[in-house]
Amino acid sequence: MDNMADDPDAKALALSEAKRQEALELIERARHYQDQGDVESSQTEVTNAWYALDEALTICPSNHRARFLLVSCAMNAEDYARAKLEALTIYKDLSSEQLSSMGDSVLHLSIAHASKMLGDVDEALQFANEASELYPNDPQPFMVLGELLEAVGRNEEAEHNCRQALLRNDSPDCQHILNQQNVFFTLCCLTSFGAPGAMHRGRDVRTESNTDGRYVATRISAFGRCLPLSEASRRRPSDL
Repeated sequence: MDNMADDPDAKALALSEAKRQEALELIERARHYQDQGDVESSQTEVTNAWYALDEALTICPSNHRARFLLVSCAMNAEDYARAKLEALTIYKDLSSEQLSSMGDSVLHLSIAHASKMLGDVDEALQFANEASELYPNDPQPFMVLGELLEAVGRNEEAEHNCRQALLRNDSPDCQHILNQQNVFFTLCCLTSFGAPGAMHRGRDVRTESNTDGRYVATRISAFGRCLPLSEASRRRPSDL
């Protein structure tokens, strides 16, 4: 305690973290109200969580764990401009080595998704491509690249990236496996390119049950599903 009193930065971080924890509790309550069908109360708790995170960042702007949770809140509120602003703040504060050591593409894909929703496909492509280079074993950036490239008519590149996503996803060493909806989406993209066997595999995916527990609910999906607040609050890049 004495050491913290002597270190104003440590004290600020501790106070900021307390506010982040408060936001997490509010988010959990919001989830509970949502499950009960009480939309108004759920929205109130989410708003209070947002205020708590703003306070956390006022106290300690370098608390990227609080900032990343705010990105998630903004995504869920469809405030893509705020989500992008906060995610870019984290991105610009980290070195290339720190970004790489995170071992998770979710920060890049948050920026890519927000950029796409704001109409900046070129920037979305930039961050998705950088994610594929920093995290070459993660299928998610390749899936996102496939979707973005298809949207701008670069079909050969889109097909290549969709195949790369599935290839990495099928690896037993894959740490960020795609959920079934994302796999099916990627297969649909391949089917639109006339890829042989894609439709047959797509039928298999639709009838499989998700029994292995590896569903990654908190990652940005290529077709616009945002981070569920209660799950995103628990998952964050390890180096933030």
